[in-house]
Amino acid sequence: KKLNGEIISGDSVQVYRRMDIGSAKVNEEEKEGIIHHLIDIKEIEVLNISDSIKILKMMKSQGIKAVIATPHFDPANESKEQIKKRIQTVYGELLDQIKERNLPEVFLGYEVMFRYGMSDMQDLDSLTLAGTNKILIELPYGIITNRIIAELEEIAFTRKLSPIIAHLERYKHCEGIEKI
Repeated sequence: KKLNGEIISGDSVQVYRRMDIGSAKVNEEEKEGIIHHLIDIKEIEVLNISDSIKILKMMKSQGIKAVIATPHFDPANESKEQIKKRIQTVYGELLDQIKERNLPEVFLGYEVMFRYGMSDMQDLDSLTLAGTNKILIELPYGIITNRIIAELEEIAFTRKLSPIIAHLERYKHCEGIEKI
């Protein structure tokens, strides 16, 4: 609000109409007069490259020039290599489809699920936002413990990465959030 900016939601759930429970969608009062993009714009269906191109066209019509795609990265069910290969394949297909269409530029980042010990992951810096030192991390729900804070500090001070908390609005009522 101080910067007279607008918010572009990249949340894979908030884009859907009538999917309000568990999505932490901001209501009109919480928006505080700030313009929000890409909330409640789609009916519930599977997103694919065609849908992504439609969204990029909509973003272009709103003056958006670039976006960071942040697919979820959770190595609990697949190996890091499998996840990255799958995401890189889809990202490559998307880039092939949009290269001649004068659409917003799409950069690849990841939304990384928090894990204790993640600061020790050898390839943690390969999961940053568009090759920067910023890493988007989704915290566990519930209490933000000193152990979580210590892990985030380790990522910041030892790994020299800047943690960005994904969906910060989800945690506004969590105990310990003031520590972040």
